[in-house]
Amino acid sequence: MSDYWKEMNAQPATGAATTTEFLVPTNQKLGRQIKTAAGWLWVMAGLSAINLLLLHLDAPIRMMVDVFAVDLLFAVGRELGPVFLIAALVAGAVLIGFFTFLGFQTKAGRVWAFVTAIVLISLAAVLIYFTTDLGGIGPFLVHGFAIYLVVVGLKAAKLHNHRKSLGKP
Repeated sequence: MSDYWKEMNAQPATGAATTTEFLVPTNQKLGRQIKTAAGWLWVMAGLSAINLLLLHLDAPIRMMVDVFAVDLLFAVGRELGPVFLIAALVAGAVLIGFFTFLGFQTKAGRVWAFVTAIVLISLAAVLIYFTTDLGGIGPFLVHGFAIYLVVVGLKAAKLHNHRKSLGKP
């Protein structure tokens, strides 16, 4: 047998990616994609908490990546008075907690959590567009990238769940 055929039929080194891994991802790769989606939801929740604190302290800066409804609730609560401001802070904290909960549910592979996250991130982008003068395409790019990663995580979770239902490792 020639050296060419030996090389073609040789087993790849341990840990080396094969061409079939790109076509049919391993469970490890699916897990990374699912965890990445969950991580983005946790980042959005954490930066929303920082934004809520910055808004409460009247700081002139804010984060671009957050759950924008928290900012909107705070602005409306501030305009309506102190009682509504406290209600807005509580509602914002609940929304941040919900995003954190969605992160844990996406990490567990729950399809409904991915879909809910996609809808909420899309609504955040629409709210930014219609309620602020944040110029440019920056907020849409950031939210679009987050949606992309959550969609990739959704596809990975569906494939992983399907493999589990078939009893395949």
